[in-house]
Amino acid sequence: MSATRSDGTGVVTTGLLLGLDVGTTNVKVMAADLHANRWWVHCAPTPWQSDRELGGWMDPADLLATITRLLTTAVDHHGDRPVRALGVTGMAESGVVTTRDGRVVTPVLAWQGQRGAQDASLLGRELPDFSVTTGLPVGPKPSLVSWHWWERVRGSRPRDATWASVPEWVVYALGGQRVSEVSLAARTGWFNLDERDWWDEALAWAGTNRNQLAPLARAGQPMGHAARPRACVGAVLTVAGHDHPCAAVGADATSPDVVVHSCGTAEVLVRTLTGLPSRERRCDVVNAGFAVGPHVVEGNHLVIGGQPSGGRLSRVLERLSLPGPSDADDLARAFTTSDPGHDVDLVGFADVRGLDQWLDRAVVVDGAAARAEVWAAALDVTARTSKNRLLQFLDLTGAADEVVRLGGWGRDGLLAERIAALDHLPVVTGPPEAAAVGAIAFAADAAGLTRPTLRSPEDI
Repeated sequence: MSATRSDGTGVVTTGLLLGLDVGTTNVKVMAADLHANRWWVHCAPTPWQSDRELGGWMDPADLLATITRLLTTAVDHHGDRPVRALGVTGMAESGVVTTRDGRVVTPVLAWQGQRGAQDASLLGRELPDFSVTTGLPVGPKPSLVSWHWWERVRGSRPRDATWASVPEWVVYALGGQRVSEVSLAARTGWFNLDERDWWDEALAWAGTNRNQLAPLARAGQPMGHAARPRACVGAVLTVAGHDHPCAAVGADATSPDVVVHSCGTAEVLVRTLTGLPSRERRCDVVNAGFAVGPHVVEGNHLVIGGQPSGGRLSRVLERLSLPGPSDADDLARAFTTSDPGHDVDLVGFADVRGLDQWLDRAVVVDGAAARAEVWAAALDVTARTSKNRLLQFLDLTGAADEVVRLGGWGRDGLLAERIAALDHLPVVTGPPEAAAVGAIAFAADAAGLTRPTLRSPEDI
């Protein structure tokens, strides 16, 4: 896959690099030319569905159709430039179970669902070394809990069933190889940090084995060529790993002296480590509600942890019948500069979850002024809990030189302003859609091309 200069040197000089970020809320495709003179973003909602039993779920066919439309639109939008490579990043714990011939066995189950609480409790009792071995807190989130839940509730699965995280499955569905990228494998609960390999005890607990998992690989390795969609045929494919550390790459924020603070659907803190913490230190990290795992940057590790702040703020918007953050922010700004004469009985909430639960109790909030006050309270409590979580993170990982802020909630709007007012470290605003930028970097690696450099966030 190389274009030839007019002088016949065989050097690739034209074409596109694509970064695909399969996020919890939206699927994003970023396209960049090889010289990074132009960057473009195309976006569509992630096609989740919901029901009482499964919680959040989606049909993998719907996800693939969404991705196919976005990739085709992105390439068509940019003329006849050939696609040289495509890197895929995204949410970690959600995945797809298929047979060896590719037949889908289960829907994609949302990583944030609580359906596996009973299974997680069993995991904690039966594998007491789970957290120190995997670096993950015991809970419903790790992939092996969803696997165990499905087996328990729905019965046995095909003997040749295989597991892949969403980004890994997308690469396979587009025509690439089956792989388990290390940063994603580490979020399954089947990965032994010390051995940097699958953990047989956890595999046995979930009723699976090594043959049902793909070979381990690192982000940026070439993983075959795209067979679909037509606009991308022949492009080199790679899994770019877990979206949050991939975003750190996209924001050029992988120094151990930097904390990445991503405020999207989940509010996540990430810090690069040059070595694997001891087992004792891992216990401290997990007990504080964070996790340890391999970074997408080869040879490095990370400390990572989050809370669903953005998702809860979105729920508050829905409850207040407000169309979006921008309009809600305008309402709150007007509220703070006037005497609205409202009558909302607000109490001191510990976090936005408490406010969300207050709204759950059939509380009716009528009038623009009342809605403004509730929204302002939601932003205040979110900013306060964000600062407290950051201070806890710094106590755990040590002093830092700066914070790089990413994500829609943290880059723009009134919440970003209120969080910034509480910061005590220098803050740098990273590029929009940093995970997709990082996926482009790994796409370039896979194709043997120079990584394009994003000169300024305004270039996107």
